[in-house]
Amino acid sequence: MKKIILLFAMMLAVGTVSAAKLYATFGTPGGNASYDATTFTYAWTGSTNNLMNCFTFSNGELANYTTLNFTFTELSDGASVRINVLFSDNTNKSKSYYSAGSKATAITELLDDTHTAADITAIRFGGNSNTGSTVVKASEMYLEDNTNELTATFKTPGSNASYSSPTYTWTGSSSNLMTVFEFANGELAKYSKLTFTFSNLVDGPVRMGYYVGSTFTEIGNGYYSAGTKEVDLTTLGVELSTVTSIAFGGRSNAGSCDILATDVKLTGNTTIADPYFHTPASNGTYNAPTYTWTGNGNNLMTIYEFANGELANFETLIATTSNMTSGKSWRMGYIPTSGTYTNFTGAPYYSDGTKTVDLASHDVDMSTVEKIQFGGNGDAGSETFSINVLQTGILLKTRQFSTHDGNRKYTVCLPYALTADEVTAVGGEFYELTSVAD
Repeated sequence: MKKIILLFAMMLAVGTVSAAKLYATFGTPGGNASYDATTFTYAWTGSTNNLMNCFTFSNGELANYTTLNFTFTELSDGASVRINVLFSDNTNKSKSYYSAGSKATAITELLDDTHTAADITAIRFGGNSNTGSTVVKASEMYLEDNTNELTATFKTPGSNASYSSPTYTWTGSSSNLMTVFEFANGELAKYSKLTFTFSNLVDGPVRMGYYVGSTFTEIGNGYYSAGTKEVDLTTLGVELSTVTSIAFGGRSNAGSCDILATDVKLTGNTTIADPYFHTPASNGTYNAPTYTWTGNGNNLMTIYEFANGELANFETLIATTSNMTSGKSWRMGYIPTSGTYTNFTGAPYYSDGTKTVDLASHDVDMSTVEKIQFGGNGDAGSETFSINVLQTGILLKTRQFSTHDGNRKYTVCLPYALTADEVTAVGGEFYELTSVAD
């Protein structure tokens, strides 16, 4: 019997299936409490009306997580804190923790006998006694992933449409959209593929699109036939963390079709998506592949944005550049919640080529980083400098392998197939070794 062994010489890194954690985003506490984001101090003066939102869910997203983890310190003597969940029917349940420290609780422990995790619309933090204070950080409160798939939850369609499962019907081409996903915490950035299936299409095409704030953008040019459709979200040209909802609707004056919420799904990333290049500041311009700058101030171009602490899930940032103006340099760095730009270790870079940043080597808590930016480091003045950089030349990776002497091979088992383009993006070399065993 022959056995085939595949060895993968990994000189860079492999992306895992998706980001593993969803970090908290703190809201304003109730009237009997306050939160100081500078000192991370939450204080309360009464045991009621003091809850502070940590997570909000518009679309049953909590069903995709198994565990809530959080750390609180410096708890006042005699005081206690609680985790409270709000359900879609406006009922709630609290779980109390009477000592400071790191806690982990299964989501199932937060439920009652009549609700599921998909029914939770918010997770809240609050004091459990008349008065007290504690230190709690958004970067130390997170949910851990259980699955990479999110199923739609249909909302009430616009005035020119109706939905009675499984039939969606519309009478006009406007004001007929039905929201199928809502995102309160930038969650769409975790997903790479949208699939949906509809059947029994009558008298007209249908459309799918997304909202950024109040602006609706249609995906494609309409879908004119029934069946299963698949959309690669990374090709939409929008920063996915800014998308607030996805909606489905008719595209002609009247019609109907059958569609079930279980047939509309988002699937998690199998590789790390390329960054989305934003418009540079006033002293810089970008016209792919060339980034041009006229001074070392006010020229930064945002290449990643993080709405919910996602950078903490990654270990390595890799950037490849070329054709830099002779004698000049470029920089790459991060902006945490404090709003102060800081170069990554090693920047500015005085040569082009491939640069690798070990994120774990930096003192900053990566879950607090809101942006990664790229910029020129030339002298201030009117002279222009340039360098070539492509979105496909910048990657965030979640796992790092040691190269040692360059001859070490690694065997890696992946839960998905890699395309030829993904193999190229990974940056390693594949070897096939055939051995024979009787």
